[in-house]
Amino acid sequence: MRTALLLIHGFLTCTDDWDVLLPHYSPLYDEVVLFKQPGHECADGKPHYKDFTSDSAYAAIDETINSLSGYDCVDIVGHSMGGGMAVYAASRMSNVRRVLLFAPAFRYPRPGTFTRQGAQFRDYRAFAAGLDDKEFAHKLEQKEDVARKALSASVDLFFKRLLPHWSLRNLINFMRIMAKARQKIKEIKCPLCIMYGELDEFLPLSSAKEVLENSDSREKYFIRYGLKGHALTYLGDCSDVIADSVMFLRGENPLSRTPEKTELRAAYRLIRGEATDKIVTANFDEQTFNLGKNGSSVRHRRVTETYSDGGAKFFGHLEKFAFIKINRKQP
Repeated sequence: MRTALLLIHGFLTCTDDWDVLLPHYSPLYDEVVLFKQPGHECADGKPHYKDFTSDSAYAAIDETINSLSGYDCVDIVGHSMGGGMAVYAASRMSNVRRVLLFAPAFRYPRPGTFTRQGAQFRDYRAFAAGLDDKEFAHKLEQKEDVARKALSASVDLFFKRLLPHWSLRNLINFMRIMAKARQKIKEIKCPLCIMYGELDEFLPLSSAKEVLENSDSREKYFIRYGLKGHALTYLGDCSDVIADSVMFLRGENPLSRTPEKTELRAAYRLIRGEATDKIVTANFDEQTFNLGKNGSSVRHRRVTETYSDGGAKFFGHLEKFAFIKINRKQP
């Protein structure tokens, strides 16, 4: 069986977004195709965004889709705007096997980013400070330091690489691309996995939820990372993202991976019943940190729940879930 992987990068970036992941993905396939958004790849030392339009982007992806028709199975991975184009590609292909989306950009913007990041880091430090296990506390501090540097690098990347090209023309083309992709969400029927950084600078949680709720896949995964931003695939410590995504692409269940104690990770698997669309079975794999009057604790829970409302209650849980719970009224 001949297999291929299609990787679709995001808005105002280029194929080097995949450099960290390629060594782990390439051995799984006969061919890996790096889709190049029109106008985004550097030529003469700079990108040429005059060639970037919604029409040119979709013409290029249609050409790429046709070139992959001879494979038995094709997996598709997209990041941000590329996540929208991955949805479109999957809706057009009869040989698509799995779809993996990193922070798909269907809802935007996300106000209050730096306030949210600051609150998450303060809670993380408060948890570490309440630990009697100093070795564990030190590992938490190291994890936080890596996350802070990654988010700082993300801001630097935005101002130096993205903002100079953040024109009204480019934004309008981005919105047109995502509007067309949004119409295709319901046509996704293969296994689907979405990965989302809780500290995403641009996209709210509802962007991932829109795809989860509206796709027609009977098997869906959602993995959220508490200390990652929009560039969760190529900045900072990506080992957890790599491990989870490789498992999904290999047809394994990422929830079977036990997270490290220092990880802020919550993973979910939804299976829709064959007999009715109303019955949804959800597997939870959540790791939360709690700090109360009795000190600090880490809770890792695995549970299975069944819903007869199509999963509406489950999606409500996603909004209420918190990685770190602190009762600040306790002494």
